[in-house]
Amino acid sequence: MAWKRTLIILAATCMSAATAHAAFYPLWLEPLKTEDAGVQAAAGGMDGRRGTAESLRRLRFCIENYPDSPYRPWYALQLADGLYELNEPDAAISWYQLLESLPEDTKFADVPGFSDLDAARTEAWLGLARSYTVKGDTRRAVVAMSRVLPRNDADRVLMAELQLLHNRRQSAIDLAGATAGVQIADPALRLRLGLLYRNLRYYNQAEAIFKSLADCDDPVVKSQAAQMYKLSQLPTPSNLIDGEYDGSSAADGGLLELKVKISGGSVSGVKFNSFPLKAAGAVYEALPRRLAARGQAFCDPVHGADRQSTAVFVAVADAVGKARRN
Repeated sequence: MAWKRTLIILAATCMSAATAHAAFYPLWLEPLKTEDAGVQAAAGGMDGRRGTAESLRRLRFCIENYPDSPYRPWYALQLADGLYELNEPDAAISWYQLLESLPEDTKFADVPGFSDLDAARTEAWLGLARSYTVKGDTRRAVVAMSRVLPRNDADRVLMAELQLLHNRRQSAIDLAGATAGVQIADPALRLRLGLLYRNLRYYNQAEAIFKSLADCDDPVVKSQAAQMYKLSQLPTPSNLIDGEYDGSSAADGGLLELKVKISGGSVSGVKFNSFPLKAAGAVYEALPRRLAARGQAFCDPVHGADRQSTAVFVAVADAVGKARRN
């Protein structure tokens, strides 16, 4: 039964004895009986849903068996992000809340971008905003976003996407405008900003960003940007013809191919014909459901999923373009 799959239990130990909040594990996340290289577990080693679950078990082992390790906050963040990817938002929320409430004397290892309490709380608020968005809890999502002080352009783009998902268009525009725009050094992030501008229907800004990527050194991003530059403005629902349409996009592992169903003038279903990014993590499994729920092509605001969701976005936009009336 569904309630059995989502039932969660109180963890035996938490991040710190001084931590006020308790974190939860889903029942399927049974603890490891031996170390099993748990200390070396990292989100980067996740491979599909099964691999993600195994990595989370190793992270759980680390958290419960190394109480003095300065890596525990980082392990907790990886665990929370992995639970989110596996569509366990309630369990993820409990871990993000734990990170949010870490005591001032928490020890941190020197992990790039995650070596102090401010970084932990920022990641917690971003994670809470994503998780509450999945649950459809706009009020709590917006409250979490209001506490974030963006550290960089990546934070601004992510927050802008979340704001737009909650129909806070002006907030999304302001965040997008606060980025470096065509000067963003990371080509993948710059492309994602272009896609965001396209969803905001700021077509001149979007096209300028796509054009600026014509000489970038990343062949996948270069191909995706060229494809998006050729596509005209997003059609309105009244200009779409119901049916099923094929779309494709360059991706890190090869050509991504999918089929999009248009019903009532909007995206009602997405099915992968070939998806070469399965090794990148479990998050790809949720993309079709989320896209269909939104009724449009939109990047998935998931930490570390930029390249997966961007490839899906471009392929969906390609298919939607074929559904346009002449």
